[in-house]
Amino acid sequence: MYKCIKKYLKYIVVISIFSFIIIDSIFPKDSIINNITKTVPVLTIVYVLYSKYLWKFNPIEKIPRLHKNYTGVFVSTYKNKKNFVDLQVKQTLFNVQIIYKTKESCSSSMNAYIYCERGEWKLIYNYLNEPDNIYRNRSEIHYGTCILSLGDVKNINGKYYTDRKTTGDITLKFVLH
Repeated sequence: MYKCIKKYLKYIVVISIFSFIIIDSIFPKDSIINNITKTVPVLTIVYVLYSKYLWKFNPIEKIPRLHKNYTGVFVSTYKNKKNFVDLQVKQTLFNVQIIYKTKESCSSSMNAYIYCERGEWKLIYNYLNEPDNIYRNRSEIHYGTCILSLGDVKNINGKYYTDRKTTGDITLKFVLH
């Protein structure tokens, strides 16, 4: 995430200077300190709006725009079990959160990052999986890592690994909710 923010630092500096110049020309009789304090809320609003919403409409922005809901299957090495899954994504420019639900458990991402590796966009996230109480006798709480390929954001797939030594493949499709 810090690498991503560092990439935008030069834009933030330019917008800050530009905003200060505009505010200073609107209020030329105010002190520099007063005009700086007027600039800060403007920059905050611009930052929040862009990082939460507007970046999705910027055609120059290369980060994949994930959909909010996916559904699919995962096949686990644990008894070669095939399960159905729903995946919910909350994405801003600098943050991604994942909620992963099956009929037996729910996982939440602890951290997530979208990155480009050899020209292919990927989502990697670490999660905590908490099975429903009635399944805990055979499925304990565990941590895992999931890596998904984002070549086509309507159809994503990848692999996962857990601290209980299970692995699996995941295939997901975008769904409209």
